[in-house]
Amino acid sequence: MTITERRAPRAGQGSEHAQQPAPAAKRPTWWIQVLIIVGFAWAYDEVRSLHGDVVAAGMRHGRAMLHIDRTLHVNWSEPMNHWLVHHDWLSDVLSGYYVVMHLGMTALTLVVLWVNGPRYRHHRDVLLMSSLIGLAVYWVYPTAPPRLIAAGFHDTVASTLPFAYKVETARANLYAAVPSLHMAWALWVAIALWSITTRWWLRVLEALHPLATAVTVLATGNHYTIDLLAGIALTLAGYPLYASARQLVRREPADTEMPRARQRTAGS
Repeated sequence: MTITERRAPRAGQGSEHAQQPAPAAKRPTWWIQVLIIVGFAWAYDEVRSLHGDVVAAGMRHGRAMLHIDRTLHVNWSEPMNHWLVHHDWLSDVLSGYYVVMHLGMTALTLVVLWVNGPRYRHHRDVLLMSSLIGLAVYWVYPTAPPRLIAAGFHDTVASTLPFAYKVETARANLYAAVPSLHMAWALWVAIALWSITTRWWLRVLEALHPLATAVTVLATGNHYTIDLLAGIALTLAGYPLYASARQLVRREPADTEMPRARQRTAGS
């Protein structure tokens, strides 16, 4: 047998290195993730104070949103809000959902994703990017919610949970109705959890969360239909935008290494 007549390796031999699974990505340090989320929450609350006095503009833009809803015949928040006032038990439930589930479900989802590992960074970065876009819109176009524009809406959260309302509004940006981050984050929660679950009943609950959020923010007078749709569009656009941004970042090293490879080839 000559040197060139080597026997072909048997199946399962010679390719052990190629068959070994890639090492799992290291889970991000938990306290750094906490700092990122707390930092974003601080920035969200500071937008109004950094922008200055936005009350007049916020009220004007809020009335414009209500006018758009009425013109497009999608003014669902007004009849839902008036109906909710006469149903105390449901008002209590939706007010509690509004106060607890917005931040609660988002934080819980981040924890579940972090424990799960592989998909955490992807979904976290989409959430942050979409939210930063929302903050930019708040800066340029501050908008008061229906309950603040003196158009006959009832502030059910303030009347049902006055203490929680005072705590929430003490540092909150009151003129951040467009786009609805309540809706954007609720849809993000459903998408993120759907990607790591397979049981049908869990996926039903995940799908119900954005639906319950939509009903809650409309009926409690905190959002218009048009900015609810803007929140949905924000999250749906966030994933392809993030994917495009990552592709651009990955292309830069390849473009910078190409001339070096050509120089080595020419030198040889």
